[in-house]
Amino acid sequence: MGLLRSIVLTPTFSVTRKANTYTTPSKFNGGNVHLFNQGARPLYEFELKLEPLFRSAAENLSFMHARFQGAGSFLYDGGPYASIQTFQIFAEGDGSKRQFFLPNRYIGSVVSGGALGSFANSFQFQSQNQITGTTSTWPTNQYSLNPIPGILTTNNTSATTVASGHDLLAMYSCNYRCVFDPDGIKMDEIYKGIFRVQLNLTEVPFYTGSY
Repeated sequence: MGLLRSIVLTPTFSVTRKANTYTTPSKFNGGNVHLFNQGARPLYEFELKLEPLFRSAAENLSFMHARFQGAGSFLYDGGPYASIQTFQIFAEGDGSKRQFFLPNRYIGSVVSGGALGSFANSFQFQSQNQITGTTSTWPTNQYSLNPIPGILTTNNTSATTVASGHDLLAMYSCNYRCVFDPDGIKMDEIYKGIFRVQLNLTEVPFYTGSY
């Protein structure tokens, strides 16, 4: 398998992100329903409208799509959704649980060559007492982060277990492993040598495929 490629686009273009959740209902007598989420977080779809583009940029996207089609995956930086810039709640402690899923995968910034860089400079983690609102910033020696699946694990001691009733908050950069949709690219020459391109991408976090 070759190098995992990446797409980094100017964030001033229009980017629409759709979050898909997959929920299974279990019905009981009397009309009661119990709902189960099939995944720990959503899967995302993107619609990008890129214009105006010179021919060279439009051809670059066209040839990338022709090479990958719908079976080749790549990292997309997410444009305006490439980072969580303020601390946001992603889980709640219960006094014993040590492993938590972040809302995103591929935590970190893409570096030269398309590889995923270290998350060390792009991830911050806090816990917050729901009653008092007091926050505590966790040093990196009290937790570990598996950046590709986006799983945070606190150290295996009582001192690093998130207390019951305390929220977990994080701020970080991330990427999205995507494929082109079946109608993944549409091109339109709006002026002589000037193009409009629409891309449709779907996140495939745990990818197996060939192209």
